[in-house]
Amino acid sequence: MLRPLVAADLPAAYALTQRIGWSHQLHDWALHAELGRGFALCDAQQKLIGTILWWAWGNQYGTVGLVIVDPDEQGRGHGRRLMNAILELAGPRTLGLVATDAGIRLYEQTGFM
Repeated sequence: MLRPLVAADLPAAYALTQRIGWSHQLHDWALHAELGRGFALCDAQQKLIGTILWWAWGNQYGTVGLVIVDPDEQGRGHGRRLMNAILELAGPRTLGLVATDAGIRLYEQTGFM
């Protein structure tokens, strides 16, 4: 299930970043979520398996980041679903991407590279 990311998701989002070795802390997540908007992707048991956030810079620009899919869930189209949701929400804005090399194929497929 894809739904808006809410404050109650932040501990699970933090756990995802820890699982993949990113240095984000819980207070980083809180700041990013406060300043931006995002989505949480949950499995049938409501476990958080993916995240994505974006930050609008006026009506013309924005930045996408914190694109994460649980390693056990990768390769099932979850990343594309998250990216498509953000692209639809951002509308015609020109978007920048804050990302790692792990998602290059996804970013190429969604027009970022």
